[in-house]
Amino acid sequence: QVLRVQRYRLERGSYATADGVALARALAGALQADPDMHWVSYSEEATGRFIGANRLRGDEVVLNLSDPGQNRGVPHELRIDTLDPYIRTPPLTEPYEPRTREWYQRTVVAPPGTIVWMSPYAFAEGVKGITAAVAARDSAQHVLGVFTVDFALTGVAHFLQTITIGRRGTVVLFDNNGEPLAGAPGPGRDAATSAVGHWTRTSSVT
Repeated sequence: QVLRVQRYRLERGSYATADGVALARALAGALQADPDMHWVSYSEEATGRFIGANRLRGDEVVLNLSDPGQNRGVPHELRIDTLDPYIRTPPLTEPYEPRTREWYQRTVVAPPGTIVWMSPYAFAEGVKGITAAVAARDSAQHVLGVFTVDFALTGVAHFLQTITIGRRGTVVLFDNNGEPLAGAPGPGRDAATSAVGHWTRTSSVT
């Protein structure tokens, strides 16, 4: 839902991408609404600019911006409340070019409106999570850029637990290798894990 809202606002002209700090602050509003989100970002197709908001811990959020045409593309970060520079330890020194990333390249070739999900991985903060991305397009369906949201798997687990299937049903999320990623612990998850494991082994044999 967050991705669709951000895409809609950009495509309808509600967001002015020229002011990266203002856009990053707007994205941070979505981030602050959900404690299980760690990143919300926009990457611009024409320039390679990256504009995002990152949850460091708890309610501490910083804005993260990079531009290939400035400072060699090395990101700089600002505190959301004061816009004072935020310096990581160690500091950011490597250029960032979002258009070379797998999530970007997969998203821009996906059918319009498609939300692309990436395999789970460990965020820089040490939290395991998953990235979802969607492309924003102009009226001619040319790609303007890509929005992303990074969710902690704990948040995905909380969401799955809100889904009701019959009296005893449960929902479990697995990766491509049949490993469980999220889902309420209990006999339902155990049974699903066993069934998926059996199916994975059988498929690999055939």
